Order: sequence, then C-alpha cells, then structure tokens
Amino acid sequence: MSSGSEENSDLLHRRIMFSMLGPAAYLAARLDFPLKELTHFMRLSYVRELRASGVTLAEAAERIEVSTRTLKRLNAELRSDFFLPEIEQTLARRIEFMVWAEPQSQARISQLLPGVEVSEIELALATLLDEGRVEMVEEGRTARYRAVKQVTSLVSENFARRIGALNSLVQNVAETVVARFIEPRTGSFARTLNFRVREEDLVELETAYRELLDRMLELEAKADSTSVPIRMSVLWTPVDE
Repeated sequence: MSSGSEENSDLLHRRIMFSMLGPAAYLAARLDFPLKELTHFMRLSYVRELRASGVTLAEAAERIEVSTRTLKRLNAELRSDFFLPEIEQTLARRIEFMVWAEPQSQARISQLLPGVEVSEIELALATLLDEGRVEMVEEGRTARYRAVKQVTSLVSENFARRIGALNSLVQNVAETVVARFIEPRTGSFARTLNFRVREEDLVELETAYRELLDRMLELEAKADSTSVPIRMSVLWTPVDE
C-alpha cells in the first residue's frame, strides 16, 4: 500500500470514529452526563469488544494502553449487574443470530465466542429458551439449539429488553458502517429520508412497516443453506426543527 493510500485510510478511519461518536456526545450533552464517566464507558465498551473477539487480557491491555491489573479490573466490572442487559439480551440476540442457519451445541457456541464466559452463554441461552426464541433439539447424545422463528421483531416495556433492543440497533448501524466504508459488502444498503407528514398520517408509516415485515417473512420462508444472513433496522421519529 502506498503512503498516500495509508494516509487516506487513516483519515477515513478517523472520520468514521468521529462521526460515530457524535450520537454519544449528543446524548451526553442532553443528559448533562459527566465526560469522565463517558470516557470510562468507552474504555469498558472497548474491552468488551476485544474480549468478545477472543483477544487475551494481556493483548487487550496493550491495545488500550493500560496495565494488565487495570484490564482485569475493567473485565471484572463488565460482569456486574449493570451489564446484565448485555448478557441476557445483547448476547442472546447474537447467539440467536448464530443458530439461524443450523443448530449449534453449547460447546460449539462457546468455541465461536472465545471471549465470552460459559456462565454468560448459559444465561443467554436460558433467556432465549424462556422467550421461545430458540428450542433445544436432541441429535444423538448432543443437545443443539436452533432458532424458532427467523425474523424477530420484539417489542417490550421490560427495561433489560429495551436496552438489549437499543444495543441491537446501534450494532446494526456499526455493521452497516463496516459494510459501506471499511469492508465493502454487496447487498448492504443505507438511506436517510427527511420529510414532513401530517400527524393524522403517521399511522401510514406503521402500515408501511407491517407490510415490509410481512415481505421479510415471505423471503425468510424461501431461505436455504446458501442464503445470506441480513441485519435490518427500521426507525423514524418526529423531530424539533
């Protein structure tokens, strides 16, 4: 790679990070959230991503430029009750996505998630079973988990589930950014529409969404072993001008 290409790549990566941090800064300003705690959350989130990808504690400490002792403290903090939504809901959705194509055993799921504790995987699987989103099937002496329904559209007032849904939304945005800017993937799509709608016509947006969901279910019904997993989010909101 030429130096010019490297400079352009570095600029792109810096621009992406600045843009992606914008929403967090926007909310922090709205909530008068302390910058010190925001920075701490960024560090925790970074550690969580590194560990989930299989990076060792020593490697993670080097990546975020802290001591191994500090890294262990951060890693332990990620197991506190505050992060239960990440374990019960976000990890559950990740596992649910993994078992779409074919059933997986808990041992295989653990292999695919090397940075996740077995106890966390067990809790996530229990959540999926309780909610009827996966089922256990016996294949010989091995128990495997498979998705019950493929297109999930979960609406709940439960706090943990709402946080899990928020995590799923922002993860979909991040995956789309990767597909559009970093590792181009055929089939990725992103559009933003700004328009005006009469208050009495807002229900038409919900009707359009239900029609889209029906179409997604039709496509899912035709899926086979060659099908490509798709993550899709739909959102809109009235805004103040």
